[in-house]
Amino acid sequence: MTDRPQRTGRRKPSPLPVFVTAMALFLVAMSLLAYQLAQGKDPALGATAITSTKAKRPVIVRRIVKRRIVTTVKPAPVVAAVPVSSGSTVSSSASVAAPVAAPVAAPAPAPAPVVTASS
Repeated sequence: MTDRPQRTGRRKPSPLPVFVTAMALFLVAMSLLAYQLAQGKDPALGATAITSTKAKRPVIVRRIVKRRIVTTVKPAPVVAAVPVSSGSTVSSSASVAAPVAAPVAAPAPAPAPVVTASS
């Protein structure tokens, strides 16, 4: 009774041929489905989707035109000051100020007072 009965059947195949066969069948099924989709015979989409994709829509080309206005602010012309003479023997003259570019919205500041040796 301790003897085992002998098997009289086939043995299990090794895992490698099973895996290779399964991958080959999968790739064949996927290639057939890809071919069917490429031909436009997709059962999920139906006939209406196929006809709507074949109709060509007109191509609309839109241009964006931007207007840019460039303004250049020119400095005010420099006015030469007239020499000022006082009753004393020492005469003084106003100095000529260099042109300063001021913003258009703000007025120019008042000039500094003239300082001479007699004042």
